[in-house]
Amino acid sequence: MVIARATICCSVIAFLALCGSELRGQPGSPSAPLFPARSVWTIPLGAPLNAPPLFSATRAYFALGDGRVDAYDLLTSKRLWTIPRTVTTRPALGDGLVFVAERESLLALRESDGTTVWQQTLPEPLAVPIVWDNGWLITASQSGVVAAIRAVDGTVIWQQNVDSPPSAVPALAADRVYVPTVDQRIMALQVKTCELLWTRSLGGTLLSVLAFDDRVYIGSTDNFLYCLLPRDGGINWQWRTGADLVGLPAVDERRLYVVSLDNVLRALDRRSGSQRWLRALPLRPTTGAVRAEDQLIVSGVSPMLRAYAIHDGRPMGQMDAPGDLAAPPHVVQSEQQTTLIVLTRDVAKGTIMTALVRAEKAAAEKNGEKTPSPELPVPGSPR
Repeated sequence: MVIARATICCSVIAFLALCGSELRGQPGSPSAPLFPARSVWTIPLGAPLNAPPLFSATRAYFALGDGRVDAYDLLTSKRLWTIPRTVTTRPALGDGLVFVAERESLLALRESDGTTVWQQTLPEPLAVPIVWDNGWLITASQSGVVAAIRAVDGTVIWQQNVDSPPSAVPALAADRVYVPTVDQRIMALQVKTCELLWTRSLGGTLLSVLAFDDRVYIGSTDNFLYCLLPRDGGINWQWRTGADLVGLPAVDERRLYVVSLDNVLRALDRRSGSQRWLRALPLRPTTGAVRAEDQLIVSGVSPMLRAYAIHDGRPMGQMDAPGDLAAPPHVVQSEQQTTLIVLTRDVAKGTIMTALVRAEKAAAEKNGEKTPSPELPVPGSPR
């Protein structure tokens, strides 16, 4: 079963991890636990993050606090390029380009080497990060002006004042742009013409949007997760979460996996909204769940990573993170292994990027070396 294409956006880097392959082990027993894990490489970035990181399948892009943007290959740990730019919002990626916004300008950088392809002046600062999908680049300003830009050359196709600043990043799916606003509305604009197709008022402050061709999911501070129908914005279903949602849901072919500030991880049916399971979390979550194979990784205020089986929420292990988390973990999936990229804070070295794999996988790769990476144990286990 193929998942409809989605555009994924988030105002606090509670980004969604979608593994490219079909979910393995569902239903049934989950694959081998990801934890305990070993470090296969560690890189100091030299500065704190100035904005949430951007990840593609095998690359990472960092806007750093010392006024530069760095690109890294996550398979080789090699820095690919660096450019001097002061970027304060999460970049976007598409059409072989990396899009970054400074206070007064929007730039498209070549993904391969960081060279500037085009640059446009921003008439006012952006309120939320930019978003790319299918050749379109969408920006939203602090005054509520939404703009659609042709990504390959920076041509502004249209601008529309939606009469309210955005409350979260817009999202695109099919032929529509979905814009959540501070005045508790979500509106659908036709992506080619900016025609207003519908507006739906919801309770509370609207959070990040997860948009598919057949469904639009949006959380709110009224402690509901809403599922809207793209054709008219009608509420297909709504689920009371018990507290505000944190980040975007993780998703597979059948379910949404949501984390909320009542410290609960829930699995909801994508079509009906019915709850399939829930799991109380022994931590205060700071981001949505991240999908790694058939497990969900949850992180929070404490430097701890916990894994749960995706089919029933059963705990699948935990480990101490290498330090205080600077961003949610990111999953790099290949046929050979699952690699977890973890970003932590360091007073002297800024941000530290560490690649983790299952302990037995790392031990095989390190075989023959004199100084293998130390295992990061499950708390409470013998050292």
